[in-house]
Amino acid sequence: MEFTEVKTGTSKEMPSKIIVFGVPKIGKSRFAAQFPDAFFINVEDGLQYIGKEVRSTPALHTFEEVLGWLKHIHDSETFKAGRLVIDSLDWVESLAKDKIEKEHGAPLSDRAYKAYAYGAGQAMVDDCVIRVFRGLDAIYKKKSIPSLLIAHSAIKTIDLPTKDPY
Repeated sequence: MEFTEVKTGTSKEMPSKIIVFGVPKIGKSRFAAQFPDAFFINVEDGLQYIGKEVRSTPALHTFEEVLGWLKHIHDSETFKAGRLVIDSLDWVESLAKDKIEKEHGAPLSDRAYKAYAYGAGQAMVDDCVIRVFRGLDAIYKKKSIPSLLIAHSAIKTIDLPTKDPY
């Protein structure tokens, strides 16, 4: 067998988005803070644990605040950053869920609420989250600021009646 090296990676353009996905408290935010001039969209409010001072929004508590900050960053003539960090994407989804439930006056779990039938409620939440992705794309297109999105995984045990738990 011959071991031959090849040259690769000739693109000069950075990817506009990177997603870091992992279990809680593994160091995703700490990793993101290592990027030069990272600016955090602080949704989770856990930045006090990363071990260094970073630029960020105040803790955001509504979906409208998240969109407002993205619009501000996009429209501001003076805002600059090396990378935008959404910390975290699953918390953004939770805020989107809260927004939809508030607008409709019913929890997404309400199976009797017709507007949520056949997964329409979750589709509404997904549409909100897509607005965040579009905002990040618009910022990248206008200002060339790439983004890093942090997301959490959860380990769950599946226990089926006909199989051993896994």
